[in-house]
Amino acid sequence: PEPNDKLEACCWYSKSTCCTNIFSSTLLQALRFTLDGLSDYLQVSSKCVREIENLSCLLCDPKNSNYIYDTSTHICNSICDTAYSACADYTQQIFETLFDGANITSGFDFCTVLME
Repeated sequence: PEPNDKLEACCWYSKSTCCTNIFSSTLLQALRFTLDGLSDYLQVSSKCVREIENLSCLLCDPKNSNYIYDTSTHICNSICDTAYSACADYTQQIFETLFDGANITSGFDFCTVLME
């Protein structure tokens, strides 16, 4: 990890990050596409959008080696529960729209589908 004050996404990790400018730009484009659609089309709350951003930006966390192994991401249940709670009113709409439907009934389900 190193400082990167030019991050376009996940700027809260700019003092120490694993993300390059190119990766950050790519992530920002994907987030904008997804989150703009959620905010405009589904009218998802800003709190839900923020939690999805936070989960997506875990890739830029300088400590990501503590929870990303090979191709698996291990996230604390409490983080997933917080995101699920913030998005609970919209969960089925989100996953039907973005992931061709999924039965989401818990924070664990939320993160499992989101991080696949």
